[in-house]
Amino acid sequence: MVGVPSRSKACSTCKRRRKGCDLVRPACSQCRALGIDCGGYDRDLIFVVSTLDDRPAGRSYRVECNVPPPGQELTIQTGPQLASLTRAAYESHYAGRFWEAYMPRGRPIPPELVTSYICNWTIVAQRLYDVDETVRFAFLANCLCHATRGLDGEGGGAPWMEVEGRCMYGRALASLKRSLSRNPESNVAAVIAAKLLSTFEMFFGTEKKAFLDSRGWEQHNAGETALLVSRGPSGCSRGSDHAIFIDDRVDLLLSAIKARKKSPLSTDEWKTKPWSETPRNLKDILVDVLIHMPGLLEEFDRMRLGQDENKKTRRRQRLLTRCNIYQRDLQEWKSIVCAAGEMDVSCLGRAEATQENVAIVQGLALYWTTCILLYTTQRLASGPEALLPAHTDPGIYIRKILDTVPLLLSPKAGLYGQHAAILPLAVAVQYTLALESSIGDLQERLMAVLEQPSCALIRSFLVGNGMSSSENWDLEAMRDRAREWAGTP
Repeated sequence: MVGVPSRSKACSTCKRRRKGCDLVRPACSQCRALGIDCGGYDRDLIFVVSTLDDRPAGRSYRVECNVPPPGQELTIQTGPQLASLTRAAYESHYAGRFWEAYMPRGRPIPPELVTSYICNWTIVAQRLYDVDETVRFAFLANCLCHATRGLDGEGGGAPWMEVEGRCMYGRALASLKRSLSRNPESNVAAVIAAKLLSTFEMFFGTEKKAFLDSRGWEQHNAGETALLVSRGPSGCSRGSDHAIFIDDRVDLLLSAIKARKKSPLSTDEWKTKPWSETPRNLKDILVDVLIHMPGLLEEFDRMRLGQDENKKTRRRQRLLTRCNIYQRDLQEWKSIVCAAGEMDVSCLGRAEATQENVAIVQGLALYWTTCILLYTTQRLASGPEALLPAHTDPGIYIRKILDTVPLLLSPKAGLYGQHAAILPLAVAVQYTLALESSIGDLQERLMAVLEQPSCALIRSFLVGNGMSSSENWDLEAMRDRAREWAGTP
């Protein structure tokens, strides 16, 4: 039995009327002009049903049916074989729609914007889907669970799909283990599979709980880091290897920031050799600073927890020297970006989630995240009596994140927007709670953002990462944990 899509790409209404369709989404121009409902672009599947036992040579039997909308079952009742076929139809249907749900506006990123996005891995994953079983299983785990639960927990898919999605997750793990046992050397497919498994843990988890358990996500991130490091800096200088590397520099940072441990990708070798054949862009230059922030946090902790006062003084001086270097690098990056004048970002959070606006907000959010980490560390290391410039106030950048991140949480920004919002929101949450006495009203504003329905998955992920000791928003427990993490009094 084989399910293949019908050839016409027209909307179902124009197809039924046998009229030309201009393929405009969400409703074509012809239907809008006539004032009739546009049936959309879900493609019908034609199932060619045949068996080796009962079909005459050269013959096949065709059964045509439409894939029903989410939440409805196929009504054909012709035996157990078609029950299996129903699942295959749903799988094919939602596998094709996963990337529409993931990408902003449901469309591929235009070439002129690709360098501003962290999406190279999605292009490589689509190429590998048909040729690598581990990638295929890991991808199907994501798309089937997303079809069932969606971004807001109400995806509308059939119940069997989540069960099947979790089975696919297990098959992907087993397949990845077999692949690495046969060939211990890392390859692009293994890195992509690990990324897809990490994405699954981030948004769906391996168990149905009120809040997601971060342990699986952290384990997959650690595995992905090990696979990347095993390739070495020179092995990430061209083609798909380089494309995946520049994505992972950002995607793997949250784990390092949470652990307050230096990223293995922040060494001089990792900052030079991967670019031996590819020039840096503005995003790469910014991430060159951001990737040092986990190491800066680790150095601050060593200084803060040291017992020898002379050593603490020397470490403080080295730490402040590094802070000044990174501050200069950030100022240089900002001067390039704002060469035409300072950008007014106050209205970006209410702007339409176009692909260009999503790229702008994500890039700025990474810059503001870097500023929060850098300037908070600088202020804590300098002490309360130090007089520092006004631009080192972390509250400035937390406010900017809260002003603009609603655009990333917009349904039109897709699952990509949710993914992009996690790092800046996680950092904003930790420092808002840890520095409560010095940044005033931000806690209330932050909670208002996190309590939005569109933020349900992110809230689940953040709480699952140890920001609360219970399955509720226990602010006092969250505040204590944030202060312990940040090293604030």
